[in-house]
Amino acid sequence: MMTLMITVMTMVMILTMITMMITITMMTMMMMTWTMPIIMTMMFIGNIISEPNGTLAVVLSLIPLFSPILMTVRVAATDVPAWQQLLCVVLSTGAFFGAVWLASRIYRIGILSYGRKPSFKEVAKWIRM
Repeated sequence: MMTLMITVMTMVMILTMITMMITITMMTMMMMTWTMPIIMTMMFIGNIISEPNGTLAVVLSLIPLFSPILMTVRVAATDVPAWQQLLCVVLSTGAFFGAVWLASRIYRIGILSYGRKPSFKEVAKWIRM
C-alpha cells in the first residue's frame, strides 16, 4: 500500500514537472532529481542491514521518500516497534496528500498559462494563490 502511494505521488510530481518543462533536456535533468533519492536509498541498505536499530536507520526509514525501501529492510532484519511502523505510514500518507495538493495548486494555474515557460518565482506565487 505504501509503495503504491509513493508510486502515485511520484507520478503526480512527474506529471506536474512535464507541464512545466518545455524541452526534453530539461525534463531529463529533472528526472535525475527525482531518481536520486531512490539511488541514495540503495546506497544506505548495507548500513541499515548492519545496524537496523541505529539512529541513521530509524531516521531514514521515517522519511517518506526512503521509507518504502528502508522500512521493509528494517522489518526483515529486526523487530521494528509498532509506533515506528505506524509513524512511517502516517508520514508517507501525509506526504502523498501534500504532494497531490501542491501539484493541484501548480497545475490549476499552470494550465491557464499554456505555451509559456514558468519561472520558479511564478511557480512559488501559484502555490501561494
